[in-house]
Amino acid sequence: MLLGAIAQTPRQQSYNLFLVASLHDSQAFAHDLKKALQGKHIVKFDGKDIVNVDITCQITEEGVGALLVSRAPGQQKVALIDLGHGTTITSIFEGNKLLQNSRKIDTVGVHHLCETIANNLQTRRHLGKPANPHLIREGMSKNFVYGTTNWEFSSIYSSELKGWLASCLVPA
Repeated sequence: MLLGAIAQTPRQQSYNLFLVASLHDSQAFAHDLKKALQGKHIVKFDGKDIVNVDITCQITEEGVGALLVSRAPGQQKVALIDLGHGTTITSIFEGNKLLQNSRKIDTVGVHHLCETIANNLQTRRHLGKPANPHLIREGMSKNFVYGTTNWEFSSIYSSELKGWLASCLVPA
């Protein structure tokens, strides 16, 4: 999602970003999310442009991130992307004010990804039927293991993620 947002900005050699991410349970998951996001990253756009992205981040409880970023000194415009289970909401703030006509609600979310994984041909072959999307979502936060089966679906996640990004997140 972050890289998709960067791809829409004028291209630079490097980006220094301060990212505030919020979670439904930051006590339990903040450490792992911060470890995944924070640091120096080298990104290749369009298969050719190499860009350095240096991210400093803070992880908060859900909702607090928007408040912190909107009050950050020197911020001119802030894009807020709320990737939910059934919707993706984008809003742009300038200072503490929502810019007119900037809020957009797309009826796509994480559940669409879970459903495509659940109905994937390899999933159906392995389980003999479509998977339970709830167990897929739970497995996405637990090393991609489906329920109590010990079946690991990370390769299916990786293959379905590209299509989901293109059809759901890019439009948002």
